[in-house]
Amino acid sequence: MALQKLHGIKNSRFYFIISLYAVGISALAIYPTALISFKNLEKEALQTQGMLKLNYANIWWSDYMAHKIRDQMVQAEIDNLNFSLRESPSPDIHKQQLLAKYSYLNKYMYDDRRNSDSLSNLISKARGNENESMEKITSSSHISKNIVLYDFVIILLILAGTMTGISDIAKRKSFGYSAFCSGGIGIILILYASLYPLF
Repeated sequence: MALQKLHGIKNSRFYFIISLYAVGISALAIYPTALISFKNLEKEALQTQGMLKLNYANIWWSDYMAHKIRDQMVQAEIDNLNFSLRESPSPDIHKQQLLAKYSYLNKYMYDDRRNSDSLSNLISKARGNENESMEKITSSSHISKNIVLYDFVIILLILAGTMTGISDIAKRKSFGYSAFCSGGIGIILILYASLYPLF
């Protein structure tokens, strides 16, 4: 009789602990759910910034191509004027002035210090924006990995909560131990993700 009472007290204590564990696990499941919402917002912001940087890169590449075409046209004019001035017996002042103007334009297109839209500056701007875009997109993919991990943690915690309920209703300790295992794995993963995030 005393042994049955002791066994009953141990059982009731176990199921009381199971009930508290169920409440704790349910409350803990809110944390990764909130993190998923936050990470989704962060991922969307990074993707938007990445697309914006990619758009800027395209604009700078377009500017570079336009300047490159202009440079080729100026170079062709310089070549034509040089050829024409060499062929003519008397120097043409107008052609000499045009040659000086085109020569100045040609030098200005390559002057990185005075011309912020020089050819090499435009390439630098385009590549810089491209690199920033790739960094943002890569960061957003790392955040997606975190979201998958948090989803898995939520599944483990829901499974643990369900097992505790079944254990309490069916009065089967095996379900309670399974709940402790799955919930414990979920808690370990959430601690790991909080201390060592993938991003």
